[in-house]
Amino acid sequence: MNITVNVLPDLLNFTVSVVTTIVLYFILRHFLFKPIQELLQKRKDYIDGNLREAENNLAESNKIKDEYQKKLLSSKEEARDILKDARKNYESIVSEAKQDALSEKEKILQSAENEAKSMKQKALSSLKDEIIEIAVNAAKDLSGENVNSKKAAEFTEKRLNSLKDSKWQE
Repeated sequence: MNITVNVLPDLLNFTVSVVTTIVLYFILRHFLFKPIQELLQKRKDYIDGNLREAENNLAESNKIKDEYQKKLLSSKEEARDILKDARKNYESIVSEAKQDALSEKEKILQSAENEAKSMKQKALSSLKDEIIEIAVNAAKDLSGENVNSKKAAEFTEKRLNSLKDSKWQE
């Protein structure tokens, strides 16, 4: 077994090693590095595209959010206006109903008052007729003679008409 140790490198082996390393580098660069770099570039472009799309979506969603907030504020104001109008309508309807009720009350009271006056007049007329009849009958009974009923009724009615100012008729 013979082992030799060379202190100086073998130039041929060294040169072949350097050349094979350079050739291997270019082969790897052509077949491995370029596809990997293209793949990495595509991946970078894909990620950049997704980031831009996400930023655009975020900007659009913020824009839509602002629009909805404006619409929400507008709808709240519109709701307040509707409630205000409803309250005004309610108040006018209530006021109108009160006025109608008061008007109806006045009509009913006037009607009742007119009916009471009418009933009073009928009662007085009926009382007057009865008084005339009683007076005529009393005159017949007292005189014992045949009294002209028509003249006695006229006389009694005249007498009652002259008493109109007295309190019994009020």
